[in-house]
Amino acid sequence: MSRKAVIFPGVGYHGDKPLLYYSRQILLQAGYEVFTVKYSIPPEDVQGSKEKMLVFMKQALLDAELQLKDVPLQECEDVIIVSKSIGTAVAGVFAKKYRLNARHIFFTPLEVTFTVCGYGRFVAFYGTEDSMVNGAIIRGQCEAKKIPLTVIKGANHSLECHDAIKNVKIIAGVMEKVRAFVAEGPMGAEKTADKAADHPAEAAGEKGAGEAAKAAPEGTAEVEEKEKAAAENTPETSEKLEAVPDLEAVPDLEEAAEEPAEESAEPIEIPDSIYDITVENMKGGPFDLSDYYDKAFLVVNSAYKCHFAKQYEDLQDLYDKYHNDGFEILDFPCNQFKEMSPGTNEEIHKACTGKYKISFPQFGQVEVNGPKQSVLFAFLKEKQGFQGFKAEDHPEAEYLMKGVEEVDPDYANNDDIKWNFTKFLVDRRGEVVARYEPTDDFETMQKDIKRAIFRIYKDS
Repeated sequence: MSRKAVIFPGVGYHGDKPLLYYSRQILLQAGYEVFTVKYSIPPEDVQGSKEKMLVFMKQALLDAELQLKDVPLQECEDVIIVSKSIGTAVAGVFAKKYRLNARHIFFTPLEVTFTVCGYGRFVAFYGTEDSMVNGAIIRGQCEAKKIPLTVIKGANHSLECHDAIKNVKIIAGVMEKVRAFVAEGPMGAEKTADKAADHPAEAAGEKGAGEAAKAAPEGTAEVEEKEKAAAENTPETSEKLEAVPDLEAVPDLEEAAEEPAEESAEPIEIPDSIYDITVENMKGGPFDLSDYYDKAFLVVNSAYKCHFAKQYEDLQDLYDKYHNDGFEILDFPCNQFKEMSPGTNEEIHKACTGKYKISFPQFGQVEVNGPKQSVLFAFLKEKQGFQGFKAEDHPEAEYLMKGVEEVDPDYANNDDIKWNFTKFLVDRRGEVVARYEPTDDFETMQKDIKRAIFRIYKDS
């Protein structure tokens, strides 16, 4: 038994580029025999049209099959596949076609990757300034499939920005995560079967042209020779890689590209003003937030079965105290966090009014993260991003952190809603002036509410 790794580069992102070069070094140091797929179609013949990209993807799959035909990947103790951009889709199809119990490292995956990928354990990396993909879709797909996703603020499709020093820090942070993922060890047959059953499709990312050998340090000549031999050995039939008999189970790349995930239809358009947003009321009808013009209000995503549901009582106290001064609370039930707000709008409202006696407005159930997120919460998160958890000594802090880390291991690097009972304060001018995490202090929030109501912007 042995440990092997395969690198699927991206178009124009070669094996000697930072992400792939350093990943290769980590794998070599960990004792993996590393192979880099060499694409037969040059980058200049690929970019510019969807048709060219499809031709490239199909040829790249053939290149991989021919170059790896004598590599006994199916017999290995552990297989790690590193891929970049369009290469992630090719890697996903390859691993699925040959039912490899592989672990995947996806750098800047494309939307199509999630359609064509199959078995394995996955980790993905994405930059917020990546113009090649819809970030909301990538994050939503990873969340749905429970794929750990590292989101790097300000990074482009190469996970770089315009600051050289920051780029060094980015690559160092990414490689620490790569090293940790490699160190986790092989999947194991039972774990793989469970993973495949739970997540029939997984994420992937783009590749760079396979030239890692050129950048390799001294001491890796033997591995380089094996890579060269694999690339040059291209007979018509495969003896080592045994494909799945039912190839209809592997989605065609062209069909996958023609039929994107349902969520990818339209990016979320965030309006300039909160008063331009329409939400759904408890009965499913439209409600214009312009009705709250010249009022201060608190927006909260709630869940009546959550450990923090006792905050309904604290919110009701605030509502009773300041409602006559022009203050409202807008409650939006959300079932995204451990499914703690199940049922219909009517059932949820009955539970909340019955047990917690709330009288403030409650709206229809929403999603607050991902491709189907409410426009309102997309707007709120854009105006007030995540600033960390301030109340580490809160009695429920341990409970909160356990849940947050399970839902989103990379929670610190994005502005998503972290848990139930996150709150946003909007003042009488329609400005989002504050964001409160579930464990934030209610006394501080009460002071802020007074400022928002009476337009006082200093301590009162």
